[in-house]
Parts: sequence; C-alpha cells; structure tokens
Amino acid sequence: MRPLLGLIAGSMLLAACGSSPAASSSPAATSAPLTPRSPAGPGPFPRSASLAYDSTRGTVILFGGRSPNGFFNDTWAWDGDRWTQQTSATNPSTRAGAALADDPEHHVVLMFGGDDHGNLGNDTWEWDGSQWKQAQPVHRPPHRFGGAMTWDAAHHVAVLFGGYSYSLGTFGDTWTWNGTDWTKMSPATSPSPRAYAQIAFDAAHGNVVLHGGYQKDDTWTWDGSTWTQRNPSPAPQLLQQTAPTLEQMAYDPAHKVVVLLSPDDGSGAMVTWSWNGASWSRPSSSAAPPFREGAGLAYDARHSMTLFAGGLPRTGGDGIGTWGWNGSGWTPVG
Repeated sequence: MRPLLGLIAGSMLLAACGSSPAASSSPAATSAPLTPRSPAGPGPFPRSASLAYDSTRGTVILFGGRSPNGFFNDTWAWDGDRWTQQTSATNPSTRAGAALADDPEHHVVLMFGGDDHGNLGNDTWEWDGSQWKQAQPVHRPPHRFGGAMTWDAAHHVAVLFGGYSYSLGTFGDTWTWNGTDWTKMSPATSPSPRAYAQIAFDAAHGNVVLHGGYQKDDTWTWDGSTWTQRNPSPAPQLLQQTAPTLEQMAYDPAHKVVVLLSPDDGSGAMVTWSWNGASWSRPSSSAAPPFREGAGLAYDARHSMTLFAGGLPRTGGDGIGTWGWNGSGWTPVG
C-alpha cells in the first residue's frame, strides 16, 4: 500500500486523465429547473472536502479538508445561496479524509477520523448547529482516514466501512454508531479492504450502497448484518485520479436514486451516474460540473437538489463554484 501513501504525500494538483466507456439511459423523472447563479465568492474553496446534509437545520455542512496549501479545521454551512463560515467554542484538529454523515435521530452531523499532517485520528465528533462536541465512546475503530460513512435509517445507526492507516494498511471492516458507542460488525461477506469508497443510504430499497474506492469499481449493498455484491452492467469505472481523494455519493429522494459523480473520462467534466436499486445508468445532461477530484456531494432536502462542491481542479479548471442537480441537469447555484 506504499504507492497510496506516496500519492497522498505528493502534490494534490492534478494532471490529465484517461477515458472510460460510455454507458446508457437516463431516469425519466425530472424536476423544476434550478436557477443558475454566479459564485457569491470563493467561500472555503478550492479544497478537497466531504459534505453532509444537516437535516435538523436544513443546511449542508463542510468541515476541514485539504488544498495544495495545507490542511483545514474550519466549518462552513450552505444555506441555499452561499457558504458561511461557522464558529465553535471547540474545534476538531485540522484534517483531511474524515468521514462525515448526518445523524438525524440525534440531531447532529457526525464526523470520524481523518489525517492531520500524517497523524491519524479515531476520534468521534458531533456538530449540533452551533459547536463541535467530542464524543467519548467506550469502543472505537482504529485510527484511519478515507473511511466511508452514512446514516442507515433502516437500522438507526451510522455505518462506517474501510479506510487507510499508514501503519496498519487498508481496512475492510464495518462499524456501526448508535449515538453513544461504536460496534464492530461481523458480516458473512464483505467488500475487500479499501479506502475512499463512496457510500449512501438508498431509502427506496432500505439498504446502504457502497461503490468503488481507490483502485476499486465494484458495487455492494448492506442489509444491516452482511454485505452483498451486486454485478450491474454497465457500472461506474475506476476513478481516474492522480491522487486518492474522497468522492461521495448521495441519495436523491425526489427521484429515488443514488447519485454518483465520477471524474472518470477525458471530457473535462464530471460524469453523472444513478443507481436505482438494481442497475447503474448515465443520465443525459447538457451541462456538468467541471472535472475535480475530492469533491463533496450531499442531497440538500430543503432546496430539493443534490449539491456538488469543493474538490481540486485539474490544470486551470474551476475549483470554486457550487453546482446543483435536479434529476435531469446540473446548474451552477453559487
């Protein structure tokens, strides 16, 4: 796994990528068009960072991340118009590759782990809308970054899978968080160890969907006790990344699909995929966000759109604008 370490330690600025095969059809459902807007300002960008929708307060939350200039430990919220920096009496340390997810039952955004200049965390934090509070679980997963985490509404827990440790290598373990403590699960079958997988809860089918990861492109579902590999064709291909960075998926309840954005072809833009519970498809769209690596994705239920923000652009590309997806097309929204 040393090649992974070498890539992370190297430059996060990006160079040209290869191409992947095109795929097929688009969902029939559409939504009202989004209103295009110019960026209100750079906000926290450019940086690689993860996002999570704070369902209690109706905002999208971003914490920390990394740019070519260093690591961050700031908190930003998207209100539908602009990104606003938040203040907190206590803050987690700077970090990139932290796992972030909404916890609607405890009314917080949950964060676990991350890489702070080579120092890995296994700390658990909760954002309550005004400050970060560190949780004190009896049990906790090993230190890591690049883990994939989402809230499993069917089983009332957050699910964390995989990640990477400089000393222990790549993880293939599954953990759940019940609001108080972590539990290591013992599934009968499991995805292979990986970092930077994409994960989301598919509410229409009541399971967690996991796709890919660094040098992976398989699809799995979690039913609360075990993982099942799915074998759809076509499917999103290996991410053509110059360095392993977090990419996210999000569930779109308006169209009952999981949305994935992948920087995996030579078009100079992101490629959109959707998962309907059985197969992946490529929705057609006249516009797409510019090619970025390490971008965040979250469904903004308050504004009925999938939000794409952050990431590091390839040579000269846009790394500032925020984009929204209404089920049929992407539009700059800030």
